[in-house]
Amino acid sequence: MNSKEFEAVIRQPAEVRYEYFIKKAADYEEVWGLYLEGWATAKDDMERILLPLFPNEKIRRSLR
Repeated sequence: MNSKEFEAVIRQPAEVRYEYFIKKAADYEEVWGLYLEGWATAKDDMERILLPLFPNEKIRRSLR
């Protein structure tokens, strides 16, 4: 994914980004997360734990 494609996807509504993620994850048959002495997580407004996942390693690496 180049930066132009990334910018186009990130500007989409959440539902469109979710569909994109599912399609790409199915294409690659795997998902990637962030791990360093434990999984990277966050919490939403309702204190639910969130686990950021990426449809391939290239996108995950672009966030470094």
